[in-house]
Amino acid sequence: RPVLEDLFGSRGAKVGWNCPAPNERILTEDLRWIPAKELKVGDILVGFDENVPDGRRLRRFKKSIVTFTEPGKLKMYEVVFSDGSSVKVTANHPWLIPYKKGTKWVNTEDLIIGSPIKRLLDTWEENTSKEAGYLAGFFDGEGHLSVTNGSMRLGAAQNNGPTLNYVIDLLNKYNFTSNRSNPRRAKDSGCTKLTIPNGINGAARFLGSIRPRRLLSKFSPENLGAVWGLNTEPLTITAVKWLGIQDIIKLSTSEHTYLLEGFAAHNSENYDLPRITAQTPVNGDQLDAMLMWHVLNSSLDKRLGFVSPFYATDVEVWKYMSK
Repeated sequence: RPVLEDLFGSRGAKVGWNCPAPNERILTEDLRWIPAKELKVGDILVGFDENVPDGRRLRRFKKSIVTFTEPGKLKMYEVVFSDGSSVKVTANHPWLIPYKKGTKWVNTEDLIIGSPIKRLLDTWEENTSKEAGYLAGFFDGEGHLSVTNGSMRLGAAQNNGPTLNYVIDLLNKYNFTSNRSNPRRAKDSGCTKLTIPNGINGAARFLGSIRPRRLLSKFSPENLGAVWGLNTEPLTITAVKWLGIQDIIKLSTSEHTYLLEGFAAHNSENYDLPRITAQTPVNGDQLDAMLMWHVLNSSLDKRLGFVSPFYATDVEVWKYMSK
């Protein structure tokens, strides 16, 4: 118990911070990539299921609300990817890595060079040009945002002519080469349907960078559907560099997840429990020790069998049965 008392005894004791550097960007509900240092409690982010729910094969996107944030300092690593990009995070920051037919969470310090990884969504900057404003106005007037079979689609329809040609030119210029089709009915033969390509990744990038207000107001993280990463570039991890003690942003969210520079991220936790500040048993020595083992080792494999109560040496061995 002295170890626990020393570690948790102070007001606002915090454990397990797996955090980004202050300037690493996180995706908000309105599809803006915001530096972690600018987030506030109550901000709504794009998150997803922490674990695959029972009865499903995949995680799904959902809202995730910021419940805690403050600056700090911790050991920092830079993870470098095959496209030349990199992300700075703490040693115990978990990454969602392909594993067999699914995925698993792997801490930064346990990453293996050459391992595959994918962004769930590409990143983007807001396009404030007049041409982007024209596209936003056009899609707000002629466009639609729909969810079909759990996947978001964004498109528009326009009669053939100069306006359509200009819109197509702008889409090509900003790397939104559209899929085009013509209605089957004879009376609509002079109309062309446009669909933003690359599935949810392309649709999200268009909404977030071009920002058509009417269509953007219809967006919700749940529209993104299942967590696939199908339309993003396959990457590999090329380096994990030790950077020393650096500034971090301690961040906790309601769903324990968010998107960090396009990658699936698992957030920190914030603990300030009465049993810690009181420094007295609440549920008894053994149950309290079991809770502390879970808090301190929340990233370990949940299938572990018997574990030694090394944080409370005066209690018996127990079997950890948490799902």
